[in-house]
Amino acid sequence: MQGASGALFREFSDLYHEMYARKTIVGYNPDIEKYREIQEKISDHLKFIVLLCKYEGEPVAANVLSVLGDTGMYFFGATSDRAIRENLRAAYLLHWRTIQWLKERGFRWYDLRGYDPERHPGISHFKAGLNGEIVKFAEFIGCHNPVSLATVKLGDGLLASLNATKDRLKSMCGHARRSH
Repeated sequence: MQGASGALFREFSDLYHEMYARKTIVGYNPDIEKYREIQEKISDHLKFIVLLCKYEGEPVAANVLSVLGDTGMYFFGATSDRAIRENLRAAYLLHWRTIQWLKERGFRWYDLRGYDPERHPGISHFKAGLNGEIVKFAEFIGCHNPVSLATVKLGDGLLASLNATKDRLKSMCGHARRSH
């Protein structure tokens, strides 16, 4: 199933909350409900596309992407406990379905957004497993302008520094609370 309906986004949201309770993802916890509210309020041509994978009638994986120009950009994904427990590999199937969906509509690129095996080894392993090789960032998003590439790399570096600082502050605050 795929589309931009609020009902599909709510199904994704339920899966995301289930997955987040299962995982420990350091430095990353978007307010999915805020995105759900935005989805319900924005114009149809700006809405996220939700692709949902069901197994025996039950949602087991979902992707949320934005489509702009010739690029589909992966924003969020989620898998159910059942998908993991039964080794359904639903997320891989869903990403391949996402690629198929994009190709059918004439999109040239599928941007999976970031690759950091040190901070996010599980996610990075998954992304690498989709095509068997790591694609260079600049080639992946189709950025050939040196100024644009430098700007993107600078922004990524700043974001990484900000996330690392937030992680350190959380750690320090947690340590300070335990000490008192």
